[in-house]
Amino acid sequence: MTRFSIALCGLVLAAVSSLATRAETLDFNFSFTSGNGIAGEGSFTAVSDGTNRFLIDSILGTSDTGNGVNQKIAGLIAPLGFGPNDDLLLFSPVTDTFSLDGSGVSYALGNGAEIELFGAGAKDGVFLERNNGAEVSQAADITIAETPEPPTLALSGIGAVALAAVVRRRRGAARFN
Repeated sequence: MTRFSIALCGLVLAAVSSLATRAETLDFNFSFTSGNGIAGEGSFTAVSDGTNRFLIDSILGTSDTGNGVNQKIAGLIAPLGFGPNDDLLLFSPVTDTFSLDGSGVSYALGNGAEIELFGAGAKDGVFLERNNGAEVSQAADITIAETPEPPTLALSGIGAVALAAVVRRRRGAARFN
């Protein structure tokens, strides 16, 4: 077996073991927009319950309540604290995507407004209670993407460097033959 084959096997084993020991806490980026200017973006952390469900436990970012001014997200609202929110994120192994369930996730803004984002099958939505008590509910386009884990990125980088070194060494050895 050549050194290249051994190195390649080592990289494959490292990649497989990193997938098997996937972290129980994952980071996500999110963004959403609705037809009337309600929008937001940021990141949140979610913890797996051991199945395809994750409980969102922290959130950062900003949201616009439709007046063109971004407000900083002050924090999550506890489950059932605003609407039917359960702060759950669902993973579909079939589509390899993450989405909110029908109860969604709720958070407060620095200006006192509260927002709930929820999934409803093919139609996602946003429910907003402004700081003056006015309520708005409308369809929204919600995007949720997992943030790559730093160890996974580091492993990929190490693998690329090792592969380049092996190729360079083999080319150098071929010149002298």
